[in-house]
Amino acid sequence: MGQKLILVCDDNEDNRVVFKAVLEHAGYAVVLAADGVEALAESRAYTPSLILLDLMMPGTNGWETVALLKADPVTHTIPVVAVSADVHVSSAALERAGFCAFVPKPVLPKELLHAVERCLEHLAADASLSWIKLPAYGTRAL
Repeated sequence: MGQKLILVCDDNEDNRVVFKAVLEHAGYAVVLAADGVEALAESRAYTPSLILLDLMMPGTNGWETVALLKADPVTHTIPVVAVSADVHVSSAALERAGFCAFVPKPVLPKELLHAVERCLEHLAADASLSWIKLPAYGTRAL
């Protein structure tokens, strides 16, 4: 199998640039989107292996975007990882919405890569998995 493509959708340009650099350094191809509408278009155009999706964006937010992705026959099977500074979001609500995992901001590069790798590994091993429990990222002392 060739290089895995990851779609990074975040309204913050700095986050997109950092996530892209980390992922490309680890050998992934990366496509960027600045909002939910762009993420939908890029997902249909490229069918990425995984999507990192910010929850809180102006316009079409991450919750609305994942609902549209899961309703689309072209994109409904793409695993979507929620990324947000809101650490109080419910994992049950995320799972019901169609996300496969959650990574809180600020995201350390090693945590980002670990989340992507774990999700891709678990979903490759068992495509019926809907939610991947990741370590408690973000609980580190600042």
